[in-house]
Amino acid sequence: MNRRPISALLWVCVLLSGAAGLVYEVLWARYLAILFGNTTHAYTVVLATFMGGLALGAFSLGRLADRMREKLLLYALAEIGIALFCVWTPRLVAFSRTLYLAAVRTWPPQSWQLTALLCAIGAAIMLPPTILMGGTIPVLSAALTSSFSARGRTVARLYYLNSFGAVLGTLACGYYLVHRLGLGFTLLAAAAVNLAVGGAVLGIRLVSGRRTAPLPGEGAAAGAAPRPYPPLLAAIALAALFVSGAAAMLYELVWIRLLSLVLGSSTYSFSAVLATFISGITIGAFIVSRRPPRENAAFRALGLCEACAGLLLILSIPFYERLPYLFMRLSDLLSKSPASFPLYEGLKLLVSFLVILPPTVFLGMTLPLAGIVVPHGQARLGRGVGGVFAANTAGNIAGALGTGLALIPALGLKTTMELGIAANLGLGILIVAVDRVPSAARKTAFCLLLVAAFAGYRALVPAWNNAHFTLQVFRPEDTPVYPSPSAIEAGRNLLYYRDGANATVAVIDGGDEYRALLVNGKVDASTGGDMSTQLLLAHLPLTLLPCAEDVLVIGLGAGVTAGAAARHPIKTLDVVELSAEVAEASAFFSEVNDRVLEEPRLRLFLEDARTYVQRTGAAYDLIISEPSNPWMSGVGDLFSAEHFRDCLGILKERGVMAQWVQTYELDDDTFKIVVKTFLSVFPHASLWEIDGNNTLLIGSRGRLEPDLEASARRLASPRLQEQLQPIGLKDLFTLLCLQIASDAGLRGSVRSEPVVQSVYSPLLEYRAPRALYTGSYVRTYLQHLDERPYAAAKHDLLLKPYLETGPVPADALRNLLGFLKKAKGGYFAYLSLPVLDTLRREAPGDRELFLSWLASDLAPLHARLCEIEERIRGGDRDIRTLEVAAGLLLKRYLMLRSFLAPRLAAETLERMARCAELAGRDAARIYRLMSKLSLHERDYGGSFAYRRKAEALSEAENGNAVRRQTKRDPRR
Repeated sequence: MNRRPISALLWVCVLLSGAAGLVYEVLWARYLAILFGNTTHAYTVVLATFMGGLALGAFSLGRLADRMREKLLLYALAEIGIALFCVWTPRLVAFSRTLYLAAVRTWPPQSWQLTALLCAIGAAIMLPPTILMGGTIPVLSAALTSSFSARGRTVARLYYLNSFGAVLGTLACGYYLVHRLGLGFTLLAAAAVNLAVGGAVLGIRLVSGRRTAPLPGEGAAAGAAPRPYPPLLAAIALAALFVSGAAAMLYELVWIRLLSLVLGSSTYSFSAVLATFISGITIGAFIVSRRPPRENAAFRALGLCEACAGLLLILSIPFYERLPYLFMRLSDLLSKSPASFPLYEGLKLLVSFLVILPPTVFLGMTLPLAGIVVPHGQARLGRGVGGVFAANTAGNIAGALGTGLALIPALGLKTTMELGIAANLGLGILIVAVDRVPSAARKTAFCLLLVAAFAGYRALVPAWNNAHFTLQVFRPEDTPVYPSPSAIEAGRNLLYYRDGANATVAVIDGGDEYRALLVNGKVDASTGGDMSTQLLLAHLPLTLLPCAEDVLVIGLGAGVTAGAAARHPIKTLDVVELSAEVAEASAFFSEVNDRVLEEPRLRLFLEDARTYVQRTGAAYDLIISEPSNPWMSGVGDLFSAEHFRDCLGILKERGVMAQWVQTYELDDDTFKIVVKTFLSVFPHASLWEIDGNNTLLIGSRGRLEPDLEASARRLASPRLQEQLQPIGLKDLFTLLCLQIASDAGLRGSVRSEPVVQSVYSPLLEYRAPRALYTGSYVRTYLQHLDERPYAAAKHDLLLKPYLETGPVPADALRNLLGFLKKAKGGYFAYLSLPVLDTLRREAPGDRELFLSWLASDLAPLHARLCEIEERIRGGDRDIRTLEVAAGLLLKRYLMLRSFLAPRLAAETLERMARCAELAGRDAARIYRLMSKLSLHERDYGGSFAYRRKAEALSEAENGNAVRRQTKRDPRR
């Protein structure tokens, strides 16, 4: 029987199994992050548990395969078992949540008890399927290898096909599946793949007569297995594979952290780095499968691969600090349009390949080479291959735990990578030194070369200039153009830089009293344009809620928001921050944060915010949430319905949540998802504008009805005005003018929005990176949502009760005008003209106001309107004059419409109606302008009526034109 089609189908099965396995790894990381929080500690435990299952499976199922005649049956059952176990993941996570939350309320974060529980829950969810996953390649190796001499090629082929499948799984999961299907359906899709693979292999077993299918073209003789290497060298090979596996995992984690500073820490960037890393492993295994070394050269080849990996890293590390400049130059070639976004992601893959691929190709060759060296006869093939995979995976576990939890926080990225290089070079020296073939002189020369290379590197290559990693080149709109790398070094003074367990944190001094805090390469706080946002995040809700006593701030940042909250007479101030390094870096902002960490009312919790909110027994009057941008991987969970629901659960009855949402690097549709998600949880909500780039969603159980007098007194206190005067916010009227929309307006604007952000359907972290790339801003949605252009009778803003108390005092208007001038932008900028016009009419003799009005767009419009109306009063009835007058009236209305001019729309329509009356049968265009004005006023009935009048006049005019033409030409 022709075995080639059968073997080809088995190769496809291996590839699909590898793809599904990687999808499971990504999904488990996400599911358990939902449970344990987005911390390196939790992720490392999850990764180690996953790898531990693979190691156990390789070791145990490999031995079992040697004792079974029906090896293909064992493999098929393993694939089916993987699917059956994995589909239970969501239920197991939900069941474990109650147990975990009870534990985190008892034990402190990162305690040994909690770590043990993390491992136990992770093991319960992942160990059964990962044990089966880990055993698949050893079982298939035993099933498909018909001769001992073919084992190296078989192991290498299975390894590279499985790894190539993992590359495809990474790309599919990272770029499409989770985004389009969510976690649950993606899990079911992967399980379906495993079931299909298991079913296909059962079919192969039946077709092949329940016998193993040998590799085509390879001998079937199975004589006594030769043992070319003594036990000592085989043991060294296994030990080398363990150390090499640890080094490989070390490199992977370092590259993920390092390239996030260059490419951005989005989900897409993570997928690009992971896919590149596995691609290198795949290529290395493919090379060995195509050109396996001779039996007596495999051990030496293993040493050479270890040495080459280390040497390539020595050559590349000095150029790592130039990667941001390189990526900036390459990305400048793209148009930053939605159509070029796939090219941009391809560019990320290219940069990742340049950095990662060369050394990982040699690392990928080590496992199949060790599979040749380690002695195992035909009867013990599964055991031998399983031992090789178990040793490599055990090294991965050690590398993951050591690198994530200890090395990076203690040594930093560069020194950690150098430790891995030393390990690879040391393995190369050891293996070549004990190899039986080369002469002593060659061995000595080779070992001295490696020692000299590492010593020369340490002596000659300087430390990285970490200022290069603070460029934010992944934010095209904010990246300055540097003519050369040296210009970068001259323009950035680095005050603080630390690679922590969860993030890389830096503080830069840009001169002119500007300092910025960067987390994973992105500015999260500064003393520049961010100050108004950081201050108002605390002052705005605490002014509206002057009775608040207990406050929670999610995200410390520079500490400005927490410091601003501490200026209010509150009792407790709890701050949750993921990274201890951020708390250290906040000391560089002591002049603007009031040394808030020394505040006795403050308690700092260094843990994941979602975990804290779920575990705390405290109740709060106010929660201020200011996480990083939602395009960053994992941050979207803090904008999810589940998180908002947990926050609502710890609010007091009259408590309030204030959620920061930026309008930059987001588009309208993505912003609406955030609003829809917030409204799906909070019964009452409102949207406030802080500046042109930032907004604040305020949610509560009941309608927010502040005591305006108490709020005004609070805002006028000297402690607050010391911070608010510099940004121009002097009174309550100005603060109330920041509200964009009421609850009714918000709900109406997203009524048709079909989706919300969920931890199980993380839309934001897949949509937001596209808006980041294109430099999008939320514009059209907020302009349509804004209720401030309307008279108080037509909106439900908190301004309404203020306006009902009487006319706005001139001082309040002047304060608002001063604030608008200092803000220099924002959606509220249009209020400048209505305020200025109102003040000019109330104080016609004020020279400064008159000069400001004269310099605005109102003066020339007023002059033109006065002149044309004078002509009309003088008897000019030309339709063109009347249409121009109506157009100028509409333009004036659009400039001055606001809550300050409740009669503006009616008065403008009256004046336009007079123009229409004078125009008679030619007034169609004027009625269309009146329809447009009514539409702006949301008077849809009036707009429709004016539109009908315009259409009727147009139809009459067209009929007259036809009749006139018929009279001139009777043949028509």
